[in-house]
Amino acid sequence: MTDLPADWRKALTAVNARLKEICADVPGRGLDKVAEEIAELAVSVWAIEPSLRAVVDEKPVANRFVEAFQSPMHKIAPPPPRKVKLHLPARKVHPLSEAGAVHALDAVMLVGALVHIGDFTRQTDKARAAHLLFLDDWRRMAWESARLTSWDRFRELAAGEPAWAGRVPNLRFSRRSAIQLLEALSKYRADLITPIPNVSMIACEGCGKFDGRERQRCGVCSKLYCGKCLAREPGLCIADYATRYRALPADARSSLRTAAQTVCRQFRLDEFTRNAAFVRALHEHGVEVIYDEHGPDEGREDTDRKGKITLRIRDRENATTKKILFASLGRCHFRAAEAEPDALQMAYFIDICLGVPLEDHLGSG
Repeated sequence: MTDLPADWRKALTAVNARLKEICADVPGRGLDKVAEEIAELAVSVWAIEPSLRAVVDEKPVANRFVEAFQSPMHKIAPPPPRKVKLHLPARKVHPLSEAGAVHALDAVMLVGALVHIGDFTRQTDKARAAHLLFLDDWRRMAWESARLTSWDRFRELAAGEPAWAGRVPNLRFSRRSAIQLLEALSKYRADLITPIPNVSMIACEGCGKFDGRERQRCGVCSKLYCGKCLAREPGLCIADYATRYRALPADARSSLRTAAQTVCRQFRLDEFTRNAAFVRALHEHGVEVIYDEHGPDEGREDTDRKGKITLRIRDRENATTKKILFASLGRCHFRAAEAEPDALQMAYFIDICLGVPLEDHLGSG
């Protein structure tokens, strides 16, 4: 067991030194021992995961640790040669037990999961493709060395809770998701057709599922969430985002929720509906939508002397335009009720229209 310092720079230096020591003599030490020690080192990195959340020089710290692991591991599991060259020494396959194959799976799973807490927009397509090839090369090495030929057998070996799970108590990892990804990569490398599943090795701390590869932290509770459990506002989960609406009385929230759900159901509106459907809905509420390419980005609603209401927006099929259109429908609701809305009520109405599950976290309080 390797204890790493909390400072990520010192930890990265220690990881590089330890990996150099582990991979120095693979034939002499045995592949089983090497795979086990790499997995143990990866667990130690996850034990200091709070230190890896920074972005330095436009590069996530977590991605730096991925590169630190990937280079020496790639030397142990190089890609297969494109051509057999007889003048070169034959490629050696080091023996590996079935238990060692599970350690190899843990190692590649924990290293691959580090990318999921990084920022995909800061990882180039070339680097991402190289990372996926590295995952398959490492899996191929484990299979050849352990003489595995069946994915069912691989899943059988990987069943159960990892022995190191207690060292990372706040996160739950899935060997099944890792195998699902590795199997798809193996098939894709052969046929270039098989889709790569959008799964993560880390469970979302909101819904508990492994769907969606991205994991982002809430700025308040510091838990890792999938895209569905994150709020529209960056850096907040839905639970912490919903607390702003506790200032609204329960009956007021109920009335707004009913009104928003009714108009969305009546005109079949959601955040993915085309603008034309919103135009029809607003027309029935007495609002004429005018597409104005020179209008303000946030739209503008005017009322002339005769009481005619016009909404000027740019014809864009994006989230900003949908919020403007939903806000106009909200103003129609408040005009019909002869009430003056405040900013909080309008924001609540728009979020309900967008399908944000606020009441799951607000309850009846």
